[in-house]
Amino acid sequence: MSLKLSQKFLIVVTVPVIFEIALVGVLLGLRNQAEAQREKEAHAKQLVAHINSILALHMQRSSLLILSHANPSESVEKRILRCARTMHQEARAIERLASQDAEEEAIWKRILDLISKLDKGFTTAKESYDKGDRDAAAMAWMEHQTFMDDLFQVTDDLARIQKRSMGEQQDQIQTMDQLILSVLLLSIILSVLVAFGLTAYFNASTARRFYMLTENAALLEHGEEPVHTLEGGDELADLDATFHHLHDSLQLLRRRIRAVIENASEVICTVGEDFTVEDINPAVKQLWGLDPESVIGTRLVDLCDEADRDRFVGEFFEAVQKEEDRRVEAGVRKADGSISATSWSISWSVTDRAFYCVIYDMTEKKRIERMKQDFIAMVSHDLKTPLTAVLLTHEYLEHKLQDSVSDIGMKKLKTANSNINRLMGLVNNILDMERLESGRMEVSPTMVKLKNTVEEAIGSVAGIAQSKQVEIVSEVDGKIEAWIDSNRIVQVLVNLLGNALKFSPSQSRVTIAAVEGDDFVRVEVKDQGPGIPEDKLELVFERFKQADRADETVRKGTGLGLTICKWIVESHGGSIGVTSAPGKGSTFWFTVPRDDLVV
Repeated sequence: MSLKLSQKFLIVVTVPVIFEIALVGVLLGLRNQAEAQREKEAHAKQLVAHINSILALHMQRSSLLILSHANPSESVEKRILRCARTMHQEARAIERLASQDAEEEAIWKRILDLISKLDKGFTTAKESYDKGDRDAAAMAWMEHQTFMDDLFQVTDDLARIQKRSMGEQQDQIQTMDQLILSVLLLSIILSVLVAFGLTAYFNASTARRFYMLTENAALLEHGEEPVHTLEGGDELADLDATFHHLHDSLQLLRRRIRAVIENASEVICTVGEDFTVEDINPAVKQLWGLDPESVIGTRLVDLCDEADRDRFVGEFFEAVQKEEDRRVEAGVRKADGSISATSWSISWSVTDRAFYCVIYDMTEKKRIERMKQDFIAMVSHDLKTPLTAVLLTHEYLEHKLQDSVSDIGMKKLKTANSNINRLMGLVNNILDMERLESGRMEVSPTMVKLKNTVEEAIGSVAGIAQSKQVEIVSEVDGKIEAWIDSNRIVQVLVNLLGNALKFSPSQSRVTIAAVEGDDFVRVEVKDQGPGIPEDKLELVFERFKQADRADETVRKGTGLGLTICKWIVESHGGSIGVTSAPGKGSTFWFTVPRDDLVV
């Protein structure tokens, strides 16, 4: 039967305890027996002592009786009475002690009877002497002497019996002492044997298995397969089975990780403390044209472009000193001699004393960024500048020719003006988005009366509102002030008003309201348009997502305006949102700080 580890420990602990309890029980039994013998011996000694005391007192009383007739005195009489009282006390003590032993009780009763007769004979002889009847006194004294002889005979016999009994008791006590000593010696021997036996049992069943388990754990730590298999159904066997299962799982995990690394599109490598490459995945061949085996053992700085080496190596030192992941961009020289733009993610392992690096090829991204910069430059210089000139020309013509051009011509001129304004808005949105992404868009807040900012925004879209026959109503209190960049908030309001006008039906109203809170001012732009479907509300502020309304017939713009609005509002420390329901219009709102203490 295979015992559990807990059961084995219970055996190792319980067996010595049971053995010790049994030993204590045996020793207590032997001790009690020895103590009983000693008590019996002490009991016999007490009885003998009382008998001797009675005999001595009787002899003393007899001597005092003779002395009292030769020389009568009161003191002698008192001494005789005192001896009598003491003899009676000794007799009662003998009677009390004798009643404790049934075997000796008859002998002691005989002795007490003789003592009683002696006492009566002494009293009779004394009374006869006191009366002067010497014959009666002599007869009483002769009878008294007979009782004395009988008492001496009985006490002599009892003394021999007690002596023999005490000898036997001494022998028994010595035997008990020897037996206790033997039991102690035997218990020591048995304790040693039990200890060695349990140790051998523990070593055979547990300690050796512990050693095998420890060896398996050490092998597992180094990634090697455990060499021992523990049989049985105890906890150690279960733990060993777990180690084997863990090894299989780790091997599977390593194979998967290796497969991921070898098939990854990014270069993944391990770099030692001396900056030499210790391991690298096959992606280095595809991206840089370098053979993995040739790269292993190469110093990392030899791969890096000379212009980036100092900064590149510095980031590795930072990773070690600060014990944190670092990112650095650096050029890497490819097999054909060209430079590949890369981004390195560096992680330092204190345990392994090595760097783990993931290298992203940034060549294509850099190329796209350059194309983007070229496009932004083209939009800014080659598109915005001519559009501005055309817009100014159209505005001049519209102003100068409004009386000399036919209604049809003026209508076409206004249409062209509107299209150019819309195109300028698209260009400005693209440029603002680029500044936002590059971190070059800033806000410069001051204390401003919000009503003035709202009126400026309304003025910017008044022409569109008039052409669509939509009324814009401001309900902003002239006393409300806010900590804002007025130009940027005008841009937000123009964008929100433009969206509201775009989707508002003719003869409807767009309302702007402002409500003061404890720390912020909430501004709302409410229209009476078709509303926004509920599933689109979370998308309206995302890049390139338009605020699609229930009426899908109107779709204009880049989808960047609301994203820019969100960035501007959040740069003020506020928030922006929308509430809407199809057929019930939309309310775009944002909050801005009341003063500079809020931000």
